Amino acid sequence: MASSDATAIHPNEREESACVAALGVAVRGARRRAALTQAQLAERAGVRRELIGQIERGMANPTLAVILRLARGLGVSASQLARAAEDSRRRAAKFI
Repeated sequence: MASSDATAIHPNEREESACVAALGVAVRGARRRAALTQAQLAERAGVRRELIGQIERGMANPTLAVILRLARGLGVSASQLARAAEDSRRRAAKFI
């Protein structure tokens, strides 16, 4: 295997990264629409504020349990968050 192959990003990893980033955009948008700070959302969802920041920046891939807690804290359903993430992902794909 050539050294460039060893550092190449697998398409599945690229897809996962894009999905994680899109979820972060969706969480940030929902949080801002709810007029909540990261700390307020963290308290409502029962997670650390740092995790909210990591999710919003696309640096953390939350579990389903965390996504459900975030949705509850935001006053939306998990499916609404997923739909918003999908929409964000589609918009981003148009610019690639």
